[in-house]
Amino acid sequence: MTWKMSVDVGFRYLVRLHFSKIGLKMAETGGMNFNVFINEMIADTNTDIVVKERDGGSIPWYGDYIVMMNGHKREGKCDLLIRLQSNEEFMDGPLKGFEILKLSNHDNSLASPVPMPPFQDSTSQTIQILLKVLGNRNAIGTVAITIISIVSIIVHKLREISEARSSEEVCKPSTRAQ
Repeated sequence: MTWKMSVDVGFRYLVRLHFSKIGLKMAETGGMNFNVFINEMIADTNTDIVVKERDGGSIPWYGDYIVMMNGHKREGKCDLLIRLQSNEEFMDGPLKGFEILKLSNHDNSLASPVPMPPFQDSTSQTIQILLKVLGNRNAIGTVAITIISIVSIIVHKLREISEARSSEEVCKPSTRAQ
């Protein structure tokens, strides 16, 4: 049986396997051994899921494995594969669950890497720069107010010019008066 989980690139992960009571009973009676594979690499061989105590009782076993997920930051995420394989036959049921714990990277950070954006053409880059200049959130409002203001100023100046011309014509003496 194989499990596939998506995890961030560039981090170490603690993989902890927990086993069920059914699996423990099967192991106590028949000595179930199996191999653990993580990312298609052998993590443990001939693993026995029951540890015998000194007083004759048994305690459930869990296994801890550390794996480093290498890759390019452009990918952002990759798959972590966990597989159990019985040495005798196909094994179904002994695993109760598993935990995948993200460990901090060399920068002591748990932040996910930001994947690199795909290459964009120059037109979309120009639009993005224009939006940054005008303001990301209010870009449409800013552009609309700017256009209205410019039109208003132009109309006002044209009206002043028109009124100045008409007042010059009114102040001129008529041709009879000359």
